[in-house]
Amino acid sequence: MDPSLRKKMLAVYAVVIFLGVSLSTLIYWQGQSALRTTMLLIDQDQPALESLASFKIAVVVEEPILYEYYATTDRQRFQQRYRDNREEVERGLGFVRETFPRSIQLAAIEEKDALSRNFTSQLDETLKAENIDWDKARLLLSLISKLSVEINENLDFLVQSIQQGVFARGAEMESEHKKIFKLVVAFSVAIFLIAVLVGYYVNAYIAEAQARRKLALFPERDPNPVLRLSLDGQISYANPGTVEMLKKIGADPSAPLSLLPADLPQRLAAPVASGKAHEHWEYDIAGRTLQCEMHVLKEFNAAHVYITDITERKQAEQQLVYQAFHDPLTELENRRMFQQRLEKAISGAGENGLIGVLLLNLDRFRPIIESLGHAMGDAVLQVVAGRLSHLLEQWGDASPAGTLYRFEGDLFAILISPMDAPEAPNLLGEKIVAAMKAPLHVDSREFFLAFSIGAAVFPHDGKDVVALVKNADSALHRVKQRGGNGIQCYDREMNAQALECLELENFLRYAGERKEFELFYQPQVDIVSGCIIGMEALIRWHHPQRGLLLPSEFIPLAEESSLIIPIGEWVLRTACAQTRAWHDQGFGELTVAVNVSAHQFQSGKLPALVRQVLDESGLAPERLELEVTESVAMYDVALTIATLNEIRDAGVHLSIDDFGTGYSSMSYLKRFPISKLKIDQSFVRDMAADTEDAAIAAAVVSLGHSLRFKVIAEGVETGEQRELLASYQCDEAQGYLFNRPVPAEEFARLLHERRCLALV
Repeated sequence: MDPSLRKKMLAVYAVVIFLGVSLSTLIYWQGQSALRTTMLLIDQDQPALESLASFKIAVVVEEPILYEYYATTDRQRFQQRYRDNREEVERGLGFVRETFPRSIQLAAIEEKDALSRNFTSQLDETLKAENIDWDKARLLLSLISKLSVEINENLDFLVQSIQQGVFARGAEMESEHKKIFKLVVAFSVAIFLIAVLVGYYVNAYIAEAQARRKLALFPERDPNPVLRLSLDGQISYANPGTVEMLKKIGADPSAPLSLLPADLPQRLAAPVASGKAHEHWEYDIAGRTLQCEMHVLKEFNAAHVYITDITERKQAEQQLVYQAFHDPLTELENRRMFQQRLEKAISGAGENGLIGVLLLNLDRFRPIIESLGHAMGDAVLQVVAGRLSHLLEQWGDASPAGTLYRFEGDLFAILISPMDAPEAPNLLGEKIVAAMKAPLHVDSREFFLAFSIGAAVFPHDGKDVVALVKNADSALHRVKQRGGNGIQCYDREMNAQALECLELENFLRYAGERKEFELFYQPQVDIVSGCIIGMEALIRWHHPQRGLLLPSEFIPLAEESSLIIPIGEWVLRTACAQTRAWHDQGFGELTVAVNVSAHQFQSGKLPALVRQVLDESGLAPERLELEVTESVAMYDVALTIATLNEIRDAGVHLSIDDFGTGYSSMSYLKRFPISKLKIDQSFVRDMAADTEDAAIAAAVVSLGHSLRFKVIAEGVETGEQRELLASYQCDEAQGYLFNRPVPAEEFARLLHERRCLALV
């Protein structure tokens, strides 16, 4: 090698080493700066945010602890839970004092926390007193709730201040990374120029050509298309993978440009004009999604293009996105999508915008799962979702569109946005209730289901997602308490009533242990003679604070909380034992009627329970009559027939209660092994003045007799009503005309003193 050339090469190498060391040093110092910024994020900002989040959770958790104490008055449990949670609050306060020692928010938080502890102490003194001042307790709870909200607002301000620091350091890190990138690019350009210079001096063109031939083996063997283009869009090279891709999409193998976007000249011109060396695109061709990476070599007037088929990856990504926002069973959008859509609707609603939220819960769905399994339950939910979707399509033709969502289980939601009038949710809910009266056909079974629906309207019932859903849920529970199958719009009194309901449920759970239940008996008489032939057993609850409660005041709550199962069993045992006692006193012809709840009937355990109670009490089976409401009987016809047949085979009589208020089919009614129909009191009440009610009563009597059933009318209060029923040849009657429900002792006196009641 020529000595002068060697000297020049050594000089070039020295320059390269100097540049390399310089670049390494600069990158090291820039990297250290970025590292310091990152460590601040990890060591300071992230723990701070986590500590504030834990503090907020502890503040929020304190409120339900106090509400539970208020509802249960379990002081020992309260003290333990409050003390544990208080430790979390104190840790949070210590962190805020250390991190924000002079902040206004710290002073406000300490002040409000001190007030909250003071109110909590007063609440504890109030609830542990012998005579509890409930009004004062509720006032203290309200004050503590308000302080909890104000403390969290101050904590949110501190969180925002930390987040602002995080954003600032993030911008600083981005700046450091850009500096490093620029240094690397500068060094790369310098190395490239030096390499050209070295090649010139060492006449290394042959070696360079050999290297290029070796590199060319990579695109030749790459299964994906690799192209070399001039900057005016002419292809100078295409590897074999290009031909395979063209065949795959059904294009001409000799036309590689078919793989590139139609606006290729404009795409090539953009990086040339901006000086960018790299571009990245995604586009669709012949039903396939392609990803194209282009590296511009401006000095060679060329660009290298690498194409990859990402169709399957895109489809997988889309499927994941779909699964994240849809319910897999019904293919409806899920709760997450509902929340996003509702947030977007609220942000765009403006001052006068209206948005409707409906929550829909299937009544008596749990017995389907318990008796027929989850597969049948899933099938029912799919059919229900289809019916609701069809109803919304029809409703949307003339009203603001509503979108159906499935949250979980048997809970659905409908979002109406935009909405023309605040009564739209109520109108839609009524249409849904009416539509559900038609039977559902699922796998050769027929179900009669209903919805409990709660509605809330933005902005009247809430101004954010959480408030609207919470208030709609409160309205839904109000419908559940009334027995379901209806719609309720939210009103502000419901929150207080929800607390009252919580208290009532807590008392109800212990009512059986405290022997607070009592059975009253109302006579059932022969409508012609007025003689007592039986009685209906009706439960009453001696509430320790509210006094005597009627079934309408606590049975819906028992149904909702599943307490109806043990309550119903107690009623059956008590009624049978009492009736057997009266038989032993000489009244052996009396028959006792006992109401059966939906949960009891659909549990599948009722026939075995009836046989067990009859064996234990010694009551003759023919002296027991079980009353099943029409709606329960039609809920699952196949299950109803099987259960009724099993009970009838035990010798027990069966009757349909509240007949005329449901949607019985004659084809099913005649298949039910029942012996009696009970005319609902809503038809008896006005039959003397309302010809339509009178006609319905007469029709029920005629229908019952044609099917060889006896017919009893409930709610008979006047002699005129009795005479009309007698003229229709109704068999039996029950109501205040003869006697109101009375305790067992009074009913026994009635049997001895007035066996045949006077007809007035």
